[in-house]
Amino acid sequence: MESSKQVLNMPTRNFMEPLGNELESFWANLQVDAACLGICVLLLGFFKFRERRRKQSQSGPTLKSSENTAAEHPVGDEAPTPAKVRVGLRPYDTALASSSDVLQEIISCNDRQRGRALDLYQRHRKRIKWTSLEPAEAEKVFFNFCMAAARQGEMANLEMLLKDMGEAGVTRTTDLYSNVCKMITSKRMFDEALVLWRWMHRDQVEIDRSTKSCLLFAATQSKANELAMEFFEQLRQANSAQAADYGNACRVLASTGRQLEAALLVREMHDRDIEPYRVTYQMVFSACCADGQHLELSHEMFSHMQKLPGLCDSVMYNVLIKGHVQANQLDDAFHWFDIMREEGVAPSSITFGILLDACIDKAKMDRASQVFQTMIDCGLDMNAVLFTTMIKGFGKAGKIKDALQLYETMIRQGIEPDICTYSTLVKCLCDNKAIESAFLIVDQMSTKGIAPDEVIFNNLLAGCVQCSNLTLGEKLLQDMMKLSIKPSVTSMSILMKLYIKCHALPQALELLQTTEARFGVRPEQRLYVQLINTCLSIRKGNLALQTFAAMRDLFGLPAESEIEKFVRLGVQFRLLEESVKIVQVALKDGVKLRSEHLDSIHEVAIKVQHKSVISDIKELAQLYGMRLR
Repeated sequence: MESSKQVLNMPTRNFMEPLGNELESFWANLQVDAACLGICVLLLGFFKFRERRRKQSQSGPTLKSSENTAAEHPVGDEAPTPAKVRVGLRPYDTALASSSDVLQEIISCNDRQRGRALDLYQRHRKRIKWTSLEPAEAEKVFFNFCMAAARQGEMANLEMLLKDMGEAGVTRTTDLYSNVCKMITSKRMFDEALVLWRWMHRDQVEIDRSTKSCLLFAATQSKANELAMEFFEQLRQANSAQAADYGNACRVLASTGRQLEAALLVREMHDRDIEPYRVTYQMVFSACCADGQHLELSHEMFSHMQKLPGLCDSVMYNVLIKGHVQANQLDDAFHWFDIMREEGVAPSSITFGILLDACIDKAKMDRASQVFQTMIDCGLDMNAVLFTTMIKGFGKAGKIKDALQLYETMIRQGIEPDICTYSTLVKCLCDNKAIESAFLIVDQMSTKGIAPDEVIFNNLLAGCVQCSNLTLGEKLLQDMMKLSIKPSVTSMSILMKLYIKCHALPQALELLQTTEARFGVRPEQRLYVQLINTCLSIRKGNLALQTFAAMRDLFGLPAESEIEKFVRLGVQFRLLEESVKIVQVALKDGVKLRSEHLDSIHEVAIKVQHKSVISDIKELAQLYGMRLR
């Protein structure tokens, strides 16, 4: 039996031992987790309690508890039922008993609780009796109100408070206005600061220097220029204007085109040993250099600017150089460029661009080439814009070979031409009748995946005009349509020049009449005027009248000066009948022509003995009340 029990108990013991170990481990872990959870709950409760206490301390004095209220106001044998205050509400959200309670609650707010005090006031302002306070105390309370409104940027509330002060007999002091003005200005509420100044002016408050400086700044930023200068003059006469005040005055003067006065203010600052701010120097200096108007004053100012480290940088030199360029003083521009390099200021791409454009405009390509080479020597990063500018200059000077060589140099240096480069080069070649080379450039552009645009085609059309190649021009127009490039009014104008130069005037009229239907482009009236003048100049009278009629149907008649030119050309080239018909239509449509134009037709008709024209002119003169000589 014992052996059998041992046999039975042996597997049971081996099975239960690991299970017991697992249970002991489970309970141990559970106890640890429970302990951690309890600690977390305690910590959470502690932090919530501390946060609640913090909020109560920030909300200021609280209303008396219900128990104390009941103890202090017994009626007979029973105390009144205490009013229930909802948890989470601030004390002033409940009804306050009286005006004195409201005032007491407001007065108890410290300087950091101005917003809360203002909120209380807005809720109960009709109930407050300010006569119960001393004047100084009332002034302090309203001071806090106004500062709170200013800090919140609520100008409507601020004006309400100022008005309430007047009704309550509370003095609006200089100290109040000064602090509120500074607060508003610091928040960049410039228009509101000027509204506050009107209150100050109405109260005849004496404005101190710092407040007046704030008002000057506000008026400058609001572009109330006359008022700004008035504030500045007051500071100036009191000999209390500082660098910031001069800077604001200079800003007003420079922005209103009074650069000379601004420069004289800077000179006055030097005389008074007031060092201008850097931004003041930059602003007035740039204004004096603009369009090269006051370069002498710029030089005087620049000598002072050079004493400040880093102020005379490449930007300031660029402004000075551009001013001399605009004043047609190219040599002086290069003189300052040399000084710039001597002073160790590195020229920028903008500096070189200004000089390049100036040389190109003056057709001084030798000097432009020197500038371009200097750019390379300085190690400046060359780009497509700089190369394009030089190509434009060579084209303007008619130096096609130099333009092509520069283009090849650009390619060799790995600088990819853009659409502007190609357009400039094509224009350069077409303007100089090298249209075949222009088409080669267009082919190269296409192989690089750059599709020609309307500008490229217009340049090619202009080349056709130079070469009088009508066939090629019409083919280009067809190519534009195939590539879905819509011709513009500029395209039509170039085509008109081409037709006129090739004496294809009927085709020119047909183009004008069909442009809108074929290309969706409405031709301009000036193109009709241009064609009429051309027809009259080569004695194509009938075509001139057809174009005149078509123009009249589409646009009406042009200005009186254009009609007078038609008449002069008709008389000059002895197209008297056509001139009479143009005058008849013009007078009928209300164009006011002078009698001298009828006289010019009449005199020539008498010389050539053109009886019908003489008769028609006399009839027109009589009909419209004109006198013939």
